Amino acid sequence: MKDKELCGKYKSEIKYLDRIRYYESGFYTASKLLLNPDSTFNYETCKTLSNGKWKATNDSVFLHTSSIKFKIDSLKYLPKWKKYLIIPDKPTKLKIGDGKLISTHTENRKLFREVLYKK
Repeated sequence: MKDKELCGKYKSEIKYLDRIRYYESGFYTASKLLLNPDSTFNYETCKTLSNGKWKATNDSVFLHTSSIKFKIDSLKYLPKWKKYLIIPDKPTKLKIGDGKLISTHTENRKLFREVLYKK
């Protein structure tokens, strides 16, 4: 898929079939991703806002995060939440599907998946 075709808005929704196909230990909801034509992105989850540069290769999109902040600014002062502001060493990998991007990662030994549908 060409970069131009990947550009646009994506939003996570939990559809019934996704619960069967992708559910492991947890599922993220209410996430939004904007892939801009200039290779920048904005990613919003239930608790954070992040941005950076993106790159597509073969069957995946890689998000190279440069900034992360909380929607609720006071959370950055709580030790329990500070780990969510650490910019990852490696880019976040999203598998390209038919009209969707799929992310998987492990947290506390549990596998989480997120499916972002193109809008």
